[in-house]
Amino acid sequence: LVADSAGRRAGALTVVLVCTFMSAPVFQMCYSEGLTLLLVSGSLTLLSRRRYALLACALLLLSLTRPVGSAVVLVVLVHGLMRYRNRSREHFSLRDRLWVLGVAGFGTLLAGLWPLCVALMTGEGDAYLNSMAAWTQDRSSRALSVWPVALWQLGGFLGLLALLLLVMAITWLVRRPGARQWTVEVRAWAWAYPLYLLFVTGPAPSTIRHGVLAFPLLWPFVERTKGTDRRAQLGFALALAAVGLVAQWVWINDYVVVTTRADSTFP
Repeated sequence: LVADSAGRRAGALTVVLVCTFMSAPVFQMCYSEGLTLLLVSGSLTLLSRRRYALLACALLLLSLTRPVGSAVVLVVLVHGLMRYRNRSREHFSLRDRLWVLGVAGFGTLLAGLWPLCVALMTGEGDAYLNSMAAWTQDRSSRALSVWPVALWQLGGFLGLLALLLLVMAITWLVRRPGARQWTVEVRAWAWAYPLYLLFVTGPAPSTIRHGVLAFPLLWPFVERTKGTDRRAQLGFALALAAVGLVAQWVWINDYVVVTTRADSTFP
């Protein structure tokens, strides 16, 4: 997906940093991240190649794997908007416009598929929302407010400042000139997925696990380089990979294999 626009080197380095990300060992566990990464990257590839019918099938599978389809829908809308803006240079047929709108609408409807399945299996209409709320300490599922409130309680103004700096960093990474070597779909996913996490999750150990799906942000320096710059780029990537391997040990030791508990809650 990355190599299509930024070259094989950038694609390979992205794979290296995904595999050495702090929570990458989750791909070897009985979690949905591995299949989700396959379906997300596959969906973005199909979208960039304008295979809209196959994209709809991928979104269907994704909706039954992990509820991140709404973030992909945002990417589909951005894809359609950019094709419309560039229609004077590249034809954007009525058929393709209907496909884009149809896939976006289909993906939006699919957001309710798994909650419907849970409701039918349990006999409780709000079972899915209750299960999601159970993951937060105050058993709340309030969208958007969870992160600011939790960081305020944790660090006051410094906590809110950290959140603001994180949002600014993501914005810079996506809008920087070098990131233009990504496809529109990859750039859109780089901000749509963090926005999705901000809306529907809160600070928790699982946040580290969720972060592995933000793969474009793991290797933002996609510029094609030569000579000394290529060696510096490779050295920087290897340094990040080494840090990631150490972080994997910390993640497994402190968050996966739990041997002691300070209280009755899961750390």
